[in-house]
Amino acid sequence: MKNNPTAPLIKDALSIRSRYVRAVNIGRDLNDANALDGYLMTDTVRHALTRLCQGLMGTSSQRAWRITGSYGSGKSAFGLFLANLFTHPINKRSAVGRLLDEEGPELLALTKKLPRYEVIVITGTRSDASIALASALLE
Repeated sequence: MKNNPTAPLIKDALSIRSRYVRAVNIGRDLNDANALDGYLMTDTVRHALTRLCQGLMGTSSQRAWRITGSYGSGKSAFGLFLANLFTHPINKRSAVGRLLDEEGPELLALTKKLPRYEVIVITGTRSDASIALASALLE
């Protein structure tokens, strides 16, 4: 079969948003105002966020969560979303505020009840966890 120089190419029919070109790194991206551009609130994200918010209420005894998934499934992006949610006031100008506003009043109201936290980013390594925590606190 010969190549047809006038035939359309697959690469010309596809486009990849810049958001999917590089992996999220919470430590690097935490202070990047554009890092959450294009973030999608999937059903899994909404469910996890709702459970997390309910667990952080003063009357809840749930204080442990686990987020697992395949490489590239969005765990770090969700972590970045949470880090921004917990550290910055929620308003319609912020990426988190815009995402929550699009989701509707229930999720927005639930997240507005959350206290603000100081986020400490620790990247997993083979070192002792106490040393990693101390290093992150020093930063």
